[in-house]
Amino acid sequence: MNDPRLDTPSFHRNIEPIVALLKKHITASGLNWLEIGSGSGQHVVRFAREFPSFTFQPTDITSESLGSISAWIMDSRLTNVREPISMNLLDDQWQKIEDQTFDLISAFNVIHISPWDVTKGLFQAAKIHGNAECRVLLYGPFRIDGKHTSESNAAFEAWLRAKNDAFGVRDVEDIKNVAKGNGYKLDHMHEMPANNFMLEFSNIGG
Repeated sequence: MNDPRLDTPSFHRNIEPIVALLKKHITASGLNWLEIGSGSGQHVVRFAREFPSFTFQPTDITSESLGSISAWIMDSRLTNVREPISMNLLDDQWQKIEDQTFDLISAFNVIHISPWDVTKGLFQAAKIHGNAECRVLLYGPFRIDGKHTSESNAAFEAWLRAKNDAFGVRDVEDIKNVAKGNGYKLDHMHEMPANNFMLEFSNIGG
């Protein structure tokens, strides 16, 4: 029988520094956490182990990823991860979670491999489903003031755009403008290994 669990190289490359940063900056407990673009499911399972008092809601858009997420959850035997939801932010499918509010919303390695409207949809979802204390966390490569932070990121964006011209390394200022239009502000920009950053937004009304 084939194992539906996917094993992605990016998980192994970035999980330890991400966990270290989260454990340093997230000190609350008993929170609801929405993960956009859960991919293989490896990140959300690791986060659920590290933050056992949190409840996690993973999401993705492909049947392969949704099957992998479910399999990783089952293998982990964790009880604080809900079954994944199929959700496409391009189609306003965040309305599937209309009866839920969240304290944390994260998208790791997502917005550069999706159309720009996904970033807009993410903050629209945060506006509706984030509570007053909600934080939005984005991880990946970003441009600053229109410039790449490394030659490797410039080459990576060229590779992305060759695959799909709707993809690309997003500029922090553009993201800040979208966030502000939905009631969020950038509080911290954490430097991470391999020319990545973690952007941390908070609800202006919080």
